[in-house]
Amino acid sequence: MSDRTGDGLFTFSQKANYWNELYSHPATLFEHHMCLRRDHAAAYIRSHFDTDAALLDLGCGAGVLSEKLLEFGYRVTAADASPDMVKLSRERLKRFPEAARRHCQANCLDLPFADGEFDLVVCLGMFGYFDEVTRALQEIGRVLKPGGTLILSVRNRNTHQIFDLLQLTKHPFRPLRAVAKRIAQAIQPSRPASGLPVGDDGFRIEIYEAPARLIKGVTERGYTLVDFDGLGYGPVAIAGHKLFSENFSIRLSDFLHRCFYALGLRRVSRWFADVSFYVFIRSQQLPAEAATGPR
Repeated sequence: MSDRTGDGLFTFSQKANYWNELYSHPATLFEHHMCLRRDHAAAYIRSHFDTDAALLDLGCGAGVLSEKLLEFGYRVTAADASPDMVKLSRERLKRFPEAARRHCQANCLDLPFADGEFDLVVCLGMFGYFDEVTRALQEIGRVLKPGGTLILSVRNRNTHQIFDLLQLTKHPFRPLRAVAKRIAQAIQPSRPASGLPVGDDGFRIEIYEAPARLIKGVTERGYTLVDFDGLGYGPVAIAGHKLFSENFSIRLSDFLHRCFYALGLRRVSRWFADVSFYVFIRSQQLPAEAATGPR
């Protein structure tokens, strides 16, 4: 698997401990949004899946989502490519019964699980750190049951166009036109592929990704979008420089979230929220191993 970040980001020598600790005392807007992402995912799963569902937290990091799910009574398999993150996850979750949790170091391109083992695979922030997205989607599809669910979340590229005032001043309508164009592209009927293509066909998901492009790419690889939401807003900036303190930015983000929901604007605001949250259903049939690419 091609790692875009090198070997350091999710190791003890670099930022592994940061990812383990930020959820306890979120101090920045980014950390606040990461907590929103975890809590939203946990709430969605709780409202849509019975506690006997087979769940895989893939790219589990320090186990913060798995912890929430175990608290709700689920049984969880927590897997990550980084052995250091697996250690942190194991330490975080050790207070729960061993029968309810399973830990595994696993590469998303070669998962050590049986075909159709899981009802749900959750990937929060995993995509964007490697290149072979099509192969990962195929492997996730293999371990999902037919009709199983994939939840994934990445940061949204559109948020910078909306909340950077310099862009709005120089090109006041460009961000809105770009978002409108992407919405129009996303709502066009898209024919799912008859099977997930095998190999690397060049499709990438970036750490900051436009929702319409992600939805189109994943749909064309054998999945159907059933839900899409956006979480968190800002920071307000000029040429990338933040205008407000972290505390004010957090309060502003939460205020905008409440306003958009109260005004019934979720279907619009999700296109430029900072964190995108997607729910896909796996196609009923997987491709033959000999498949060579998308049709």
